[in-house]
Amino acid sequence: SQDKGKKEYSHCNSIIKIEDFCCPRKNDPQYKYSTSNKCYEQCKNRQKEVDVISSKRKQLETNLTVITGSITAVNSNQTDLYIDLKQLKTNPTVITGSITAVNSSQTDLYMDLEQDSNASEDSAS
Repeated sequence: SQDKGKKEYSHCNSIIKIEDFCCPRKNDPQYKYSTSNKCYEQCKNRQKEVDVISSKRKQLETNLTVITGSITAVNSNQTDLYIDLKQLKTNPTVITGSITAVNSSQTDLYMDLEQDSNASEDSAS
């Protein structure tokens, strides 16, 4: 029941000319592929679209992980600092032993707190 020179194509449920399945391949200029040229191009374009979307998603996820890690580190340091400052108000001499210098800004903080506790000892006597 098919016309001569046409083939029923199950991928898109239509009858397509056989020449629409042919593309040159190596030594055979009329090699018949199982996918029609039109469907092949659609699939190829769809894959390119998905690749662009997935690569952008991966890039965003990577950046988000880096940002989240930095925020977590800052928040934990601020919590420790808050607790230490609370202790300083109640007992100024306890705080100097509990702060350890990790970077230059914390070293400066340590020195400032040490000066504050020395000043409070001087004013108490």
